[in-house]
Amino acid sequence: MEFLPYHLDGLTPELIQKAKTELGEAPEVKKQALISFKQLIENEPNFYPFMDDTFFLMFLRCKKYNVQKAFNSLLNFYRFKKKYSGIFTDFLQSDLKKVMNMNSFKDCDLRTKDGGIVGVLLLGNHKWEQASIEDIVATILHIGLITYRKEATQISGGRIIIDFRNVTWHQFLKCASPTMLGLVFSSVENCWPFRLKAIHLVNEPKAFSLFFNMLKFTMPKKVQERFHMHGKDLDGLHKYIPPEMLPEELNGKEGPMDNTDYYKYILSHEDLLREMNKCGFKSEK
Repeated sequence: MEFLPYHLDGLTPELIQKAKTELGEAPEVKKQALISFKQLIENEPNFYPFMDDTFFLMFLRCKKYNVQKAFNSLLNFYRFKKKYSGIFTDFLQSDLKKVMNMNSFKDCDLRTKDGGIVGVLLLGNHKWEQASIEDIVATILHIGLITYRKEATQISGGRIIIDFRNVTWHQFLKCASPTMLGLVFSSVENCWPFRLKAIHLVNEPKAFSLFFNMLKFTMPKKVQERFHMHGKDLDGLHKYIPPEMLPEELNGKEGPMDNTDYYKYILSHEDLLREMNKCGFKSEK
């Protein structure tokens, strides 16, 4: 399979087969799973999620069509949304434009050969006096609600590259505090319907490996295995993510980082997020 475009609608024959092999997906399985999923929603008191099959399939595919696990994840998603409203959730894309305008994050224009997406976060571009690490996380989580609507992304998942070049130790600690890392990983694992396949760190401080070795015992084993620390070895990164996909800041061949068109695409979905923000748990009157 050659590189697929980022804006891929529908599924290729290879991705249909991948969904069948890895997720157990078939037309009848998908149909019955959606019916069962909606029945669980109907039976949950005071629960009013965003009623959209594409949204539901994000959860079902993430949990390989285990309907109960997918439903538990949906409940956790809305519990997280309620608990962290105004911190990580319930924003519109225009609210997070200050982070977008820093040109610090975008998804690559090409997909990996298995159909997945690759996000690039250049923390050295971030203006820390204008936006916090919470703002970065909130921006990426909201973007995920849009990018994971693509079927290919639901099936093949995503990877993220975090570049710490020009980041001070103080700034690094803001990103890598045990509290922040624990919250992000637990939410992605248990709440948000994102199949995060790998986290690649480049130009991370040398002391991070020691820090990570202490922290990893608090993480599930499969989360530990998703981490890849490359330091300054960008050739090592390219063994996982081909340079044809990457910006020149990562010794890639896609030219300088430029998220202008990417964020126009994200901002075009503001009405969708506005409707999603209205949904969740509601108290009885």
